[in-house]
Amino acid sequence: MSFPTLMYKRAPRRLPLSIGYDRYAVVFNGEDAYGEIPNDPSLQPGSGDWTIEVAFEVFSAPPAEVMIFNNYGPSSTPFYALCLESDMDLKTYARDVDNVIVEARHPISLNKLYIAHAIRRGDDFELWLNGSLEASYTKALGDVSSDNDIWIAHHGADRWLDGVVYYVRFYKGKALTADEIKRNIMEYHRPVKSNLTLWLPLDEGAGDKIKDRSGCGNHGTLKGGYSWTSVGQYEIRAKVGL
Repeated sequence: MSFPTLMYKRAPRRLPLSIGYDRYAVVFNGEDAYGEIPNDPSLQPGSGDWTIEVAFEVFSAPPAEVMIFNNYGPSSTPFYALCLESDMDLKTYARDVDNVIVEARHPISLNKLYIAHAIRRGDDFELWLNGSLEASYTKALGDVSSDNDIWIAHHGADRWLDGVVYYVRFYKGKALTADEIKRNIMEYHRPVKSNLTLWLPLDEGAGDKIKDRSGCGNHGTLKGGYSWTSVGQYEIRAKVGL
């Protein structure tokens, strides 16, 4: 006597969000290429906490200080920034309405991918690289908001980043914790959402428009001699040793 074979349909395995996505990054030529995001209150942190998160790689040292992410304007206006010096020191950098300046810096290397977090945590200013706290500085600082637009890979006349940017995020009113920083690195398609006001995954792959996925509508535009490059699955994490 034979019995019918029972067939069970296995539920599909849920793959992590880091698999199966086309990914791209933007190459900036160091001559005239940059990204611009119009000013918005959601991008101006006042005197509160903030976190800048950028995954990037530098091809050549800038001849002068260049901002990787900033709301920099005329020399008398406040700003907050992730900045690269000509000596290849990367720094968390800010100036308030009273012209008080703070910075926390650490050297980086050419042709190496970094996931940087520039953080204000009360009166503590921190620079994290690939999940490790590398520099900190403590000083009272006031309001750093301004009417300036946000620039990526550009800082004033003739100051441009020669390198590639993989993604950009900004948190207003939030200093990411060590665990949150690690999560954002490990799951870069699914970041911490609380207080996230700018998220540019830079996965368009073509054109000059860059879409903000934070839900705040802070979409941007690429200008000058930029180009798109493809990024393999897990390449971002692999390049930082994770």
